[in-house]
Amino acid sequence: MNMVRAGAVDNPLDWRHSGCVEFHALRRRGAKGIINMDSLLRCLSMDSLDGFQAWHAKVIGERLKRGTGMKRETFWRGALAVGGKTWLSELAEKEHLKRAKLSSSGAVGGEVNFLTGKS
Repeated sequence: MNMVRAGAVDNPLDWRHSGCVEFHALRRRGAKGIINMDSLLRCLSMDSLDGFQAWHAKVIGERLKRGTGMKRETFWRGALAVGGKTWLSELAEKEHLKRAKLSSSGAVGGEVNFLTGKS
């Protein structure tokens, strides 16, 4: 949604370098793309790429319609990492992030888990 907020495009799918374009298999960056879709689907507990694409298009459409695409969720600014609870806990332990705190936030499209604190 960065390019939407910047006024460069009306829809993130119109920005050819966006992750949205890769999510919807409209363009791949590199041979396999830079987004590991299997891992993303696993983190989101989604069974299929088609299901993810339908969900993602719906969420983006709702945000654009309501104008919430112009506001960035605050967790993106302060998060050390964003992902599944298990993965975040393992990451904090592996990287010795003793002061990191696992938090969750309701966001458009569902709950988001993230680590906050000092690395």
